[in-house]
Amino acid sequence: MQVHYTDGAISLAYPDGRGHYLPRSGAAPVDPGDPPEPTTGDWLHPLAGSTMTSPYGPRAFDGVGSFHWGIDFSTGGGGTIVAPTDLKVTIARAGWGSGGSAGNCVKAHTTDGAYTFNFYHMVSGSIAVTEGQTISRGTTIGIEGETGNAYGAHLHFEVYEGIWNDPWPPPYNYGANCIDPGPLLRAHGVTY
Repeated sequence: MQVHYTDGAISLAYPDGRGHYLPRSGAAPVDPGDPPEPTTGDWLHPLAGSTMTSPYGPRAFDGVGSFHWGIDFSTGGGGTIVAPTDLKVTIARAGWGSGGSAGNCVKAHTTDGAYTFNFYHMVSGSIAVTEGQTISRGTTIGIEGETGNAYGAHLHFEVYEGIWNDPWPPPYNYGANCIDPGPLLRAHGVTY
């Protein structure tokens, strides 16, 4: 069992046998609706109304120890993924990564160049941005899905320091700039 904090309330979650955590049975489904404006801070949640289903860091996946390089958020399917802040889109492609493992994905960096965000596993045909486009906070990026190496609909969200236009950035090519998205999101007023 693991405890998740969602909008200041505690909700319990149980492992699904694959290293993921899901809302406990009987929990009321959440309608993501339109992304809310933050009450504090300057960023939006990339998948409003979602639950964190797998944190950043070590985890067991299919019985094998591994490292999870991002945070997984899920509404249960069909949630709208939005830009947390103003971004410059560098990649918007289907079937990306080794063997298509990232599924349909978008990679974009903050307009100040401080961070690069990766949004993975979107529904086929749902990517709503194009490479080279500059988008504003709250712009729809795509719909949460389970394309690529995914078990259940969710957003896999990764963050890197600096600009990484490389299609498959660190840690996959052994760089060291991948960071836990949680503290960064919270520092900009995003709760989950």
